[in-house]
Amino acid sequence: MNMTRLSPLICIYGMHNAPGLSVGSFATRKGAQLGSADVFAIHVEGKGSHAAEPHKGFTLVVGANILLALQSIVARNLDPLKAGVVTVGAIRDGTAANVIPQTAELRGTVRSLDPEVRDLLERRVREVTHGIAAAYGTKPPVR
Repeated sequence: MNMTRLSPLICIYGMHNAPGLSVGSFATRKGAQLGSADVFAIHVEGKGSHAAEPHKGFTLVVGANILLALQSIVARNLDPLKAGVVTVGAIRDGTAANVIPQTAELRGTVRSLDPEVRDLLERRVREVTHGIAAAYGTKPPVR
């Protein structure tokens, strides 16, 4: 098979939509223009109970504390001159108003422009999640 190398004069560009730009135009900048997007799922396995016995169930409290703590990772761990975002976009848990479910799942994304920031955010999501879960006596895996 005859393989030829690309000439150094050939450039390859990838395009992504940008709703704020006028039709027919595009924008560019030096360095990273779009961030990485990593998806996570945090499965909380806690204790379910009836709402009349809230002291016996804690799954949603663990999930809520994890969600709030994740929102502070960027503000308290990342240099303000760097870019990073941690977003929880979905929570799946019980279906009844009078039952605390045994399990809950938080799903979200982590975005960054820099590989070092990406590594930091991934590590902190795991540490924060496992730390809060351990405080309640459960250890949720992060996928």
